[in-house]
Amino acid sequence: MAEQEPDLNHDEHEGVDPLWSRSARLISRISHPLYITPLIILAVSLRNASSTAAAFYWWGIFQLFATIVPLADLIWRRRSGRISDWHVSRREERTWPLVFSIVYAAAGSLAFFLLSGPRILLACMLSGLALGIITLAVTSFWKISLHLMGNGSLAIILLAAFEAPLFGVLGLLLLLYLTTVGLSRYAVKAHTPSQIIVGALSGTGVTWMIFWCMGIPI
Repeated sequence: MAEQEPDLNHDEHEGVDPLWSRSARLISRISHPLYITPLIILAVSLRNASSTAAAFYWWGIFQLFATIVPLADLIWRRRSGRISDWHVSRREERTWPLVFSIVYAAAGSLAFFLLSGPRILLACMLSGLALGIITLAVTSFWKISLHLMGNGSLAIILLAAFEAPLFGVLGLLLLLYLTTVGLSRYAVKAHTPSQIIVGALSGTGVTWMIFWCMGIPI
């Protein structure tokens, strides 16, 4: 049977607190990487660009490849019935969205390289490309948490951009955030604990490695 995120609008599940059920659904929805990425990349751009105008210029280019086009593709797939929900919860429906996300990330990486964009934004785009390839390979036999993978990657990006220590205040806040997202995804029965943990570890680990290879300290 295909895996999908169940509807928890009715609190029929024994032992489930209705308030937590509603909170988990809300956290699960608003923590989607497509919604969080623009805010994080804007903060990174403002931190690293030579001016505010330059920051918004690079941020706009990044969003074109990382958010606007992928979101438009997702909306089209949802409305045409090619995916069952916005989170693409069914593993068998993830293949083509992932293939095109890899294409967008590759095009974005090439654009930042040719335009000599900020190195940290190029690293962010390359991280998305690498994670897309890994996810596509894994999806052929297993379902991994894209929420935790994406948010884990963004957590490393924030630490690198603000040169914050892993076990500093920002690092601890990000760990708390990832834990909350993970619990919400488990509560809505979108993933098993192993899928959540592997998603978080792959997102943070791959991004860390790419930043390290590009000489960006974390």
